[in-house]
Amino acid sequence: MSEVQILESVQQFMARQHGHFIDGKLVAAEHLDKVDIVNPSTEQVVAQISIGSQHDVESAVKSAEHAFQNAWAETTPYERGVKLNKLADLIEQYGEELAQLETLSTGKLINISRHLEVAQSVIFLRYFAGWATKINGQTMQPSIPSMQGEKYTAFTLRQPIGVVAGIVPWNFSLMIGVWKIGSALTTGCTIVLKPSEFASLSLLRLAELAIEAGIPAGVINVVTGKGDTGQYLIESPLVKKVSFTGSVPTGIAIGKLAMSSDLTRVSLELGGKNAIAILADANIDEILPTLLQATFVHQGQVCASPERFFVHHTKYDELVEKLSKALSGFKIGSAMDEGSMFGPLSNQPHFHKV
Repeated sequence: MSEVQILESVQQFMARQHGHFIDGKLVAAEHLDKVDIVNPSTEQVVAQISIGSQHDVESAVKSAEHAFQNAWAETTPYERGVKLNKLADLIEQYGEELAQLETLSTGKLINISRHLEVAQSVIFLRYFAGWATKINGQTMQPSIPSMQGEKYTAFTLRQPIGVVAGIVPWNFSLMIGVWKIGSALTTGCTIVLKPSEFASLSLLRLAELAIEAGIPAGVINVVTGKGDTGQYLIESPLVKKVSFTGSVPTGIAIGKLAMSSDLTRVSLELGGKNAIAILADANIDEILPTLLQATFVHQGQVCASPERFFVHHTKYDELVEKLSKALSGFKIGSAMDEGSMFGPLSNQPHFHKV
C-alpha cells in the first residue's frame, strides 16, 4: 500500500460549513439544505455543500455584474494577464491540496489529479493569460459603391459582454472550471460558476486563491447546488453568456432555456460516442499502451475516451488476448493509493448508469 496521507489543510477545508463564494468571501446559503460529498473509494461522507437558491444565485450574479461594471472593467488587459498568471502560480503552490480535494470527491486517481487535473489547469490558465493583450479587432475596406468618390472603412471592436455562467461537470471539475474562468476573465468578463454537486470543493478553494492572486472580489463567484441552481443561473437577466460542459440531454435543455431567456448566448461542449478503428496492418503490441491509456484513464470517465472498437477480423483474436491479459494486471484500489491503476467510479448515479 502507498496510501497518501490527507493533508491537514485538506481535512480542515472539508470540515468547514460550506456556503457559496460570493463577492470575494464565503457566504452562508439562504437555506439549510445540504448535499453530502462522498468519497467514492470508501463511501464515507467527507464534506457537505449547500444548495443554491434563486436568492443565492441572484446575489452571485449581482456581485459579478457589479465587478464587471467597476473593478474588472478598470483592469487593463495586461493586468488581467498578470493576475491570471498569479492564480496559476498559486494553483501550483497549493497543487497537492487541490489534487487531494479532487481525488477525495470524485475518486480520480491521485496521480491523475496531480499530473493531469492540476498540472493542466496551470498550463491552460497561463495560455489564457497570454491572450489577454492579444485580443484585437480588424479593419477592412468594404465594397460599398461610391456616390461622389468617398471611400469607406469597416472595423470590428471586440468588447466583453458581461456576466458569464459556467456550468461545470464532475469528471474534471477543476480543469474545466479553469477553462471557463480563463476564457471569461481574459476577455474582460466576470463569471459565476455552478459546479457539479458531486465535485464542488476544488472550485470553492480555487475561488479563495483568486482573491489571494489579486483578482477583485466579485469577478469569480461559485454557487453550489443541483439542477435547479443551474436553472436559476441561466434564467437570470444579468447573465449574458452560458458555458456548459456535460451530457447531450442536459445540453439540449440548457440550450433551449438560454434561447428562451432573452436569447442568451450559449456554448455547449457535450459528450461523444467515440470509436477506435484497428486495421489489418495495426501492430497490437505497439498500440496497446496508448489504447489502454486512452480508454481507461479516470476509469473511462472522459468525454474523449473511446467506447467502441472496430477491429479487422484478422486482428480480433490477438487484440482480445492481449487486451485481456493487460487488463487482468491492472491494480484496482483506492484513488488515494499511488499504486492504483484503476479506481472507483465517481458517484453512485453514474455507477448505476454504467
